[in-house]
Amino acid sequence: MAQAIGAEVPLTPGRDIPVETLWNAWTEVTGTRTTDERYGLSNRNTQGNLTVGLDRQITSDIVAGLSVGSQTNHGSGYRGNLRTDSDGFVIGPYAALRLSPAWAADASFSYTRLDSDAEISVLSGSATVQSYATTLGLSGQYVVNEWFIRPKLSVSYTVNDSDTRNMSGILAGIPIAISLPGGNSDYGLAEAYTEFSRLFALNNGIYVIPYLELGVHYEYKRANDGRIQTGDFSYATPSGWYGSVRTGVRAQLSNNVLLEGGVGYLSLGQNGRDVWEGKLRVSVGF
Repeated sequence: MAQAIGAEVPLTPGRDIPVETLWNAWTEVTGTRTTDERYGLSNRNTQGNLTVGLDRQITSDIVAGLSVGSQTNHGSGYRGNLRTDSDGFVIGPYAALRLSPAWAADASFSYTRLDSDAEISVLSGSATVQSYATTLGLSGQYVVNEWFIRPKLSVSYTVNDSDTRNMSGILAGIPIAISLPGGNSDYGLAEAYTEFSRLFALNNGIYVIPYLELGVHYEYKRANDGRIQTGDFSYATPSGWYGSVRTGVRAQLSNNVLLEGGVGYLSLGQNGRDVWEGKLRVSVGF
């Protein structure tokens, strides 16, 4: 049964199929729901991403590709007095290199541009937010009896740039206009995962692979050194450490088609903050 996954570590998630193909096309839909009630906050945020990608095998151990997608965000805070909406696009190249049958390295760069609308009480205004992110990763695969163990390490660094936001509104019949200056912020994240999975063969030739992934995350760089404003407008600095757990199922419909669905809880150890994630992915090799 293990041959249905492949003896070597896959170079990309879309290439987790039994045969090596010259091209691989994939699409992924993710949704995230965050609630944050720490320190008297009442923040809510939902984010949706639709991404498509295409990569090509350069050699038997190297692939390179490009992904492009859309992103939407809806948020509220301070008991509904703050509301935000943004939408835009994400684009960037990625590549992977197989270092050995058990290990592979990957790298990606992405550019994000969002049009952001905000409402603060009676004031509203728009701004453009741009982000530049670089990610480096190292992933492995080991077989123990009928189980697959896949460790993964990654580190990412993101630079965010927001332009000036001009806010305007009417209070008690009086027009009000203020200008909120733009600014830059950096965000760095180091992550370590381990996935445990097992392959089962069905009678119709389909293979299913349920998996469980455990992760540890550390935000080594945060805006304002991690300080956030609380519900009473004072400041607090939450820990930069948290854990995650994801579970799902992959299905190999043939030697070149892979489907995946999964859910995750991404805020273990952050009491008062809950982050839930859902994901659907399909990839085709040709």
